[in-house]
Amino acid sequence: MIAMSPVVLFAAGTLALLLIALAVVRFRSIRRANERAEEYRKQAALRGWTLEYDRFGSGTPWFRYSGVTEEVSWTFHTYRPPARLPAATAGHPSRWETTSVRLDEGALAVFPGSAEHRLRPGAPRFVTELALRPIVNALGGDAEDAPVLASATRPLAGPKGYTYRTSDMRRMAGWLTEGASHAFSTMQIPDLIAIVLWHRGLQIATARATNDLEQIARIVDLGVRLTKAAELMAKGPRPAPRPPE
Repeated sequence: MIAMSPVVLFAAGTLALLLIALAVVRFRSIRRANERAEEYRKQAALRGWTLEYDRFGSGTPWFRYSGVTEEVSWTFHTYRPPARLPAATAGHPSRWETTSVRLDEGALAVFPGSAEHRLRPGAPRFVTELALRPIVNALGGDAEDAPVLASATRPLAGPKGYTYRTSDMRRMAGWLTEGASHAFSTMQIPDLIAIVLWHRGLQIATARATNDLEQIARIVDLGVRLTKAAELMAKGPRPAPRPPE
């Protein structure tokens, strides 16, 4: 039997202790993260919402809030930060969506004013699709969805702070008239990427993950108001009031 030197034994023992310590730290951080997620779930339930998530350590990095507000069924997807970095939210978009309304073709799109440089009318179609690819990804779409969003090239005036693009001027004008314009003029969503009404439904993408329920509630409020406006838009113009006899 070959005797091991004291140095080798010491190194092996130190490595074993280090691995045990790392395992304990990981176990505790995962437990704290699961406890924090369970607290989010309880707070969401107080608002009548549901929070679904896979337990930390499973590898699925998403929280899925859902609810029904004013008869509008919705889901909010947000990144679940690693247990060791609970504040790591930058660079992970969140997405609110409903399929209560949708378009058969084309898209109505609203971007923050700072996005106007990506949407220059007259740019080659492939350039526009390439510029919009990160936005499509934030909306949960894929390469096949980029041409649909790129079809929204026609500019339309609206409340300040946003850039409006559409493939259908009549529908966009109707959407704004039926309540979207008022919603945009009275509500600002931090870190907005895009608001799009298209074949995937109505979606709102923001640039940062959040489990701040007040922030999520503001996004839900905007989404519901825009959904109601889209429902009225789909019904067509309202009849003009009759003149008094």
